[in-house]
Amino acid sequence: TGEARDVAEELLRLARQLANPGQLAVACGALGSVLVTSDPNGALAALRESLALIEAGASDMIRGVVLGQMARVHAGRGDARGALDWLQDAINQAVQCGDRATLFGTLEFAVATLVDIGRPTLALVAACAAASGHWTVFGGEARAALERAIAQARCELGPEQADALWARVEALSYEDMVDYLR
Repeated sequence: TGEARDVAEELLRLARQLANPGQLAVACGALGSVLVTSDPNGALAALRESLALIEAGASDMIRGVVLGQMARVHAGRGDARGALDWLQDAINQAVQCGDRATLFGTLEFAVATLVDIGRPTLALVAACAAASGHWTVFGGEARAALERAIAQARCELGPEQADALWARVEALSYEDMVDYLR
């Protein structure tokens, strides 16, 4: 929304004033996240700046979100391979850090991205894996969008195949689920 963009731009302005790399990485990531659908080029610029700051040693607390948003931008441009690569980086980052909250949040983000690039099976695997973590990252409209993406993936696969896949993924241990996703 316009209000979210205004808030993110103000956050970025203040972070630049402070000249704190960690705050700047977060602010760039926030602005990039807000711009993903309305201004993909602006989103890429902000997300790339965030990643560059993180790679240079700024706080990496937002890395998973930034990687997931990069996947969304690539999916929106029809770049399925790029979207999958960014999602893989996000999942690997969360697993390597042992950050389950980021992993399950990344998986929730991944559902719509995977549906958008025509990967309904992977979308349901991500949704089930996220649900198995008992984390709920999204609320409000974001939750509704996630539920719509899950419904679309189920529709594309058909109820029997979707239910069977969900049961298989749900039965996996955390370690096996992570191996499956990687």
